[in-house]
Amino acid sequence: MTSQLRAGSQAQCKLRYGKNELWAANSSMSIMNPTGISRNTLLTVALSGLTITGLILGGTQAAKVESGASVTYFASAGEGDKWSGKAPIESVTLEFDPGKPLETKFKAVVRPDKFDSGNGIRDANARGNVFQTGEFPEITLTSLEVAGEAKRMLVGEVRNFKVRAKLNLHGVIREIDLNVKATWNGAKLTATTGFKINLSDYKLGRPQLFFISVDEAIRLEVNLQASP
Repeated sequence: MTSQLRAGSQAQCKLRYGKNELWAANSSMSIMNPTGISRNTLLTVALSGLTITGLILGGTQAAKVESGASVTYFASAGEGDKWSGKAPIESVTLEFDPGKPLETKFKAVVRPDKFDSGNGIRDANARGNVFQTGEFPEITLTSLEVAGEAKRMLVGEVRNFKVRAKLNLHGVIREIDLNVKATWNGAKLTATTGFKINLSDYKLGRPQLFFISVDEAIRLEVNLQASP
């Protein structure tokens, strides 16, 4: 995509997407789309030295998952044995407009067979006896509602949101409430949250380590980094 400024009484900009052209005119930068092309694209326009970045939305789309996007679980067995396992976020679908943050929608997918705790025996036990990855190969987290400040998110600003989400884990779907910290750098959305679940709520087994059962509650931390 290329951008070009034209001289005239109003600031005008022509944006090219493949062989198609979009026109944006006047200070409000109202976007017209006479070509009927998909409106799922990130437009960055240089205007009088000011960079304006916005996501033109036409529905939820697959996003680029950035390096570092992950889900980490924290588990324990009694007082002495604590450990964690991390898995990369496999894919994200995202609808995000920094001007309308409360309309954000996302779905993150994690494969539990990717959890790595640094202990191969423990990880194999978790895959086979806890997550049962052969039957339940994916964990998904899907937003349902976002609450917080409705004003535009500025580049570099850190904003806190309340998110109602749906967690699909081990074939059980439950709604959960999340405290999410988010920031937008103009090209990438980063959102982090942490929450506890009870294994029994998702019909997950509690394996034993040296005859001590894994504690019922585990903590999950999500680090979502994606570029629309």
